[in-house]
Amino acid sequence: MKKIVFSLILCISFISWKSSDIVKVSYYHDKYHGRKSANGERFDQTKHTCAANNFDFGTHLCITNKENGKSVEVIVTDRLAKKYKNRIDLSKNAFRKIASLNKGIINAEVEEL
Repeated sequence: MKKIVFSLILCISFISWKSSDIVKVSYYHDKYHGRKSANGERFDQTKHTCAANNFDFGTHLCITNKENGKSVEVIVTDRLAKKYKNRIDLSKNAFRKIASLNKGIINAEVEEL
């Protein structure tokens, strides 16, 4: 019974995470540059891509920094570890468009395009 209840709560939490929610956004470490991402492509820090668990590969997202209003469009090409719920990792180039790399993690709005 506990497993059923947990599964239902988990499903509802994924369904309730809609576009334009506030999430934590960070960027990939340099060690991942050139490695294969979950969709099979090589990760490239210079492209506008991201890792996200709640969107399908190929989904276009608009990420808007809540602090300064700057936005960037990215494509989902990778996944994060399951423990990172409501978080997105951007390529360095994409993150740099909306925030200083010194910030590390920012609060941002995510909108599915």
